[in-house]
Amino acid sequence: MILTVTEIRHLAMFAGLIVSPPAGTFAEDESEEKITVSRCPKGGLFDEETKTYYHYKHIAYLTEYPEEGMCPLGPEVKPDGKETK
Repeated sequence: MILTVTEIRHLAMFAGLIVSPPAGTFAEDESEEKITVSRCPKGGLFDEETKTYYHYKHIAYLTEYPEEGMCPLGPEVKPDGKETK
C-alpha cells in the first residue's frame, strides 16, 4: 500500500491521535511524499550495528528512496510472523 504523508496524517487523526505540527505547516512537496507500507521481508530487517536480523509484521519506507532505510511497524515478531510475548 502506498500512502502520502497527508493521507497518513488523516489516518492518524481518524484513529484519535493528536498530530503535530498543525495542518498546513508542511511544505507541499513533503506532504505529498509517498510512503510504502508492506509486509516485512521473510529474512527480516538487518541492523548493521548489531549484525542482527529483526522481524516485524509490517514495515514502511520512502517509496522513491527505499535505500534510505525502513521503519518497523508494530512489535517485533518471531521469524515465523507470530508475536513474541
